Amino acid sequence: MLIQADAKMDEAGPRFIAQAISLFDEAVAKRQQAAGASALRIIVDQPEALTSIRDLLGESGGRGASVTLCARLEGAERADIQLPGKYTISPTVLGKIRVIQGVVSAEEEAA
Repeated sequence: MLIQADAKMDEAGPRFIAQAISLFDEAVAKRQQAAGASALRIIVDQPEALTSIRDLLGESGGRGASVTLCARLEGAERADIQLPGKYTISPTVLGKIRVIQGVVSAEEEAA
């Protein structure tokens, strides 16, 4: 949860008055969409990871992060693949991508 509040100090001590309450992931996604300048680089070393990544990313939208998949597979050169469109990447989604078997790393970058 993300709570935006005003704080006041009175005789009884500090007092907080909530102005807005939202889910943390939604607030991060809105901020990411407003900034529109983030990118996500996902490095994989097993092709089986791609299906899980696709399921977590969902459909691309007009705003969010650009995503680059970097494949480092045995016996092959490294391949960087820029996915079309932009994706909303919440902290929850990013955390789930990072623990997929075959994902070496998943890091946000400035676009």
